[in-house]
Amino acid sequence: MQSAIGAYNGYIQHWAIASQAADPNNADLARYVADPLLSLTRHNIQRLRDNGEVQLGAQTATILTTQTDLAAAQPSVTIHACLDYSALKLVYKSNSSPVPNTAIKDPKVSTIATVWRYQTGQWLVNKVESGTDPC
Repeated sequence: MQSAIGAYNGYIQHWAIASQAADPNNADLARYVADPLLSLTRHNIQRLRDNGEVQLGAQTATILTTQTDLAAAQPSVTIHACLDYSALKLVYKSNSSPVPNTAIKDPKVSTIATVWRYQTGQWLVNKVESGTDPC
């Protein structure tokens, strides 16, 4: 289970790093994330790049609970976490001025991530959705 949590933490970290550089091709993303989440993450970072925006600061995750199902056909760990976006803002890369209308209304959100163990033994996050746990 620690490897699955490591994949999740790596995803959060490298998602922030790629967003800070507006680099959808950041090679480290694929070390922690699989499709369909990898494609979605890259798409969202590409939108930042296309708009001339970058992320300042980084989101953080606090893991609340985990559920493990290693006996399933696709071994998985489900991670319930709170994402905290309060230290994050979007700015224009050219002059570091804030991007209008991008203030985060709810900086702490509940999420549920699914991390699969692939045949190679590697754990990769492949899905993140809204959760219901309080943050």
